[in-house]
Amino acid sequence: MRLVIVTTSARMLMRLVGYGLLGGFIVAAVIYIRFLESRPDLSVWHHADLDAEYTEDSDVGSFDQYLELEDRLFAQLDELVYAEVPQGPKNVINRFSRGSISDPGRWPKNWNRSFTLENDDPVAGVLLLHGLSDSPYSLRALGERLHDEGAWVLGLRIPGHGTAPTGLVEVRWQDMAAAVRLAARHVSAAKRTASHSISLDIPTVARWQLNTRFPLSMTVRCLGPVASCCSRRRLELAASRL
Repeated sequence: MRLVIVTTSARMLMRLVGYGLLGGFIVAAVIYIRFLESRPDLSVWHHADLDAEYTEDSDVGSFDQYLELEDRLFAQLDELVYAEVPQGPKNVINRFSRGSISDPGRWPKNWNRSFTLENDDPVAGVLLLHGLSDSPYSLRALGERLHDEGAWVLGLRIPGHGTAPTGLVEVRWQDMAAAVRLAARHVSAAKRTASHSISLDIPTVARWQLNTRFPLSMTVRCLGPVASCCSRRRLELAASRL
């Protein structure tokens, strides 16, 4: 009789524990769902459709056409994103609020865009490539340093970058690689000396295609902020070999 009572009590206890765990899980799930629903909606820069971005299939055959398309892209960014974000004290550091302290458009030149630093009689052509989720602003200091050494420099804005987070949603590695090939051809045609590339950890496939389709005298790969440029020694090496 005692064995039956103990067994029944154990079963009831196990059921109570099971019901308690199930109830706790349901309560936690409800709280988590309510928390997710209480979060603010995505901002316009997370979902704006920037369809003027360059892709492998774009009808673009030269770097000048790439820049024309980039003009349309940034005009679209102004229309779909900047025009929708309020100005004022609440957005003083908002990257997408016109006139904010982090708005790249408040400077004489928007360094989030592709740029060239030309020399009439260059000692070399240099193609600068930024890293994933970065943009050409990080290439400026290095580009100016190499330009001062006599190089003809192109800093490429790789597709999907320099605009808004939504730009990286649809971009493919093939689009990035196609843009790099286009820029490499432009650098090769713009000067008559050796070509070099300096990449800040661009996608491996794009870098591999660049090296195999456009043999370069030197390729330097940098990881981390360009301020250190993989150490001063590596930057000095790049400049000394121009």
